[in-house]
Amino acid sequence: APLLEDALEKVEKVARLRGLPPSFVQVGAMDGVGHDHMTAFVQSGRWTGVLIEPLKDMFERLRQHYAPSPAHPQQKLHFANMCVAEEVGKRTMRRLAPHAMDAQVVEALGYDGSSSLLSDTKGLPPGMALSFESLSPHTQQQVLAGLVEEEVDCAPLQDILQRYAICLPGAASSRQAETPDTCSTFDVFAVDTEGYDLKILQQLFGALGAGKSTLTEAGAGGGEDAKPS
Repeated sequence: APLLEDALEKVEKVARLRGLPPSFVQVGAMDGVGHDHMTAFVQSGRWTGVLIEPLKDMFERLRQHYAPSPAHPQQKLHFANMCVAEEVGKRTMRRLAPHAMDAQVVEALGYDGSSSLLSDTKGLPPGMALSFESLSPHTQQQVLAGLVEEEVDCAPLQDILQRYAICLPGAASSRQAETPDTCSTFDVFAVDTEGYDLKILQQLFGALGAGKSTLTEAGAGGGEDAKPS
């Protein structure tokens, strides 16, 4: 995605002019490798940020992927094993169970990163529902047999970010006025939550300040059949 990479490079350039590291929040960070436009920039060690991923196995792989190395011993990253939702509590995500199908087939279908709070009448997350009817009957049976539910911890975006002294832009100005230097904002907000993106962006846009870069992945998924879990 050249346009996204170009945008991130411009953010880095502006940050250098400010004399500060570029910062980001990534919702739906997965394992930090697949379907991820941020990984090369974060691995450079120049960025600070919060990576939010609700699935436990993906979260552990994410932490391992960005673990400090001799080249970057002091990665300034925070990791939240959480789901962004409207309220604090437990929610159920639908996904393909790890090792339910051949890994190469799953990756070729793009189902390795397919999980969501939303599902259609078959129980398919939006990313799977998009291509399910084009699959062979045998593969369809494998997919349906491999679907599982996973309970995840959820909270509103601001609640999660406050744990790391980060505020949504609109909330930061008033909070900083009361307690200077205790609440920072971010330069880039990246979200990929398979159909739940709009609900998360509504939390962000309600307080988003001018001059921020926002990366979103949008696509037709779920449609009228999609429902929250």
